[in-house]
Amino acid sequence: EERRIYRRMAARIIFAQRALRRTPSPALLQTVSKRFFSTPSDGGSLVLCDHDNEKLSASTLNTISAAKELPGDVTVLVSGEGCGAVAEEVAKVDGVKKVILSDNAVYGHKISENVSKLVLELQEKNKYSYIVATSNTYGKDVIPRAAIALDVQPISEVAAIKAPDTFVRPVYAGNAIATVQSTDAVRLLTIRGTSFEAASMGSGNGEVETYASSETESKVQWIKDELSVSERPELTSANRGFG
Repeated sequence: EERRIYRRMAARIIFAQRALRRTPSPALLQTVSKRFFSTPSDGGSLVLCDHDNEKLSASTLNTISAAKELPGDVTVLVSGEGCGAVAEEVAKVDGVKKVILSDNAVYGHKISENVSKLVLELQEKNKYSYIVATSNTYGKDVIPRAAIALDVQPISEVAAIKAPDTFVRPVYAGNAIATVQSTDAVRLLTIRGTSFEAASMGSGNGEVETYASSETESKVQWIKDELSVSERPELTSANRGFG
């Protein structure tokens, strides 16, 4: 393992030296420093909790299990309106160190423009190494917006974690599997819930911390929700594989 790490670092150094000889510009210096010599801090993971303001989404338990495989503590963000009961529920999930509760009307309908701003606030304050969400509509709305603001490449549909910087994900509509490595200082991931076991409930003793966001009003107006009713299970919770 140590030899593999040394070889990787040597390759980065050689690439950086060649790049600097070609174009020793300040912009390139900054890019090389950020992309090739950044290492994840011990900031742990921030998991975005999916819920309906009353109860926890089952897929969040799978996402927490994935976050437990990453270095550092697991912190879960519960943002919504009147969602204190959800925060207490999440605090009892095995492996959760802390729950950040942001109870604010602007988060009541999980509008991604608002939630992504909250995520950026918390990232600026706490410097997480990973920001993780379920690979559903909510996660796919918030994670790309936060990634753009942080100038990093999000990794979607993570199905396995090989190393702190290496992830497995399906590509080509699930017809192929790719192993990808990220050199970003903070990694933003959406998790394929069916690939991870659900974290157990009731055995955790996480701390609940209330966070007062600076966001007081929204420029985006919620009109209504239109939910389709089907007897089929949701793909984020259905028991299925890929290959």
